[in-house]
Amino acid sequence: AIIASYGWPRTQHERVLAIYQWYLSRLVIPQVRDRRRVEEIRGPDYLLSRIRTLGKAPADCDDTVVLLGALLESLDIPIRLVVVGTSASGNPQAYGPIYLKAQPARGWLALDPINGREAGWETADRSIQHEVEV
Repeated sequence: AIIASYGWPRTQHERVLAIYQWYLSRLVIPQVRDRRRVEEIRGPDYLLSRIRTLGKAPADCDDTVVLLGALLESLDIPIRLVVVGTSASGNPQAYGPIYLKAQPARGWLALDPINGREAGWETADRSIQHEVEV
């Protein structure tokens, strides 16, 4: 249904962009905040249910990774998780956001809707970055 609403994009790249734009238009910002010292991860079914019911869903970066990852994997599009560390805290173990990269054809395309930026945008302010293929 998501792909159909964008006129049945033909290429994998166009499909990735359609899913990304669909989610950007349904993400509530400011995002939800997890309880202190507890990482709550909401599954794709929960977020899709909220979107169906309310038209939008509050989410943080890990919720976004779960939903976008599930949608992209359902189209057999390879994905990577990107975990960004921050040096702002002074703690080398402190991690900041997590987002996805998708490989619709050649090359990897960053997808980070929490920042509200276009597909392909990545922050330049990162001291530690780990990419994990899923």
